[in-house]
Amino acid sequence: MIIVWRFLLERVYQKIQRQKELKLPTRNDLIADLKKDLELTDETDFLKITQLYYLGFKEHSYLKKLKDYFSDNIRPSLIHKQESIYR
Repeated sequence: MIIVWRFLLERVYQKIQRQKELKLPTRNDLIADLKKDLELTDETDFLKITQLYYLGFKEHSYLKKLKDYFSDNIRPSLIHKQESIYR
């Protein structure tokens, strides 16, 4: 689950860096969509919401949802480039 959350955080960081350039949706848009699919109304913990979605809809649906929000043509951020040095 940590890897999944880390992936989400990295994608969100990318989005923030390029949001104006690419006009990407906000993190709140994604979380609102996850909550809608889960039929949650009062939950505010983003980590819990993403975990519930991952557990409830499984990895394939979770990754598809992320790709719906963050296209494959987004270039890696500096964090991605720096991290690949340490792997």
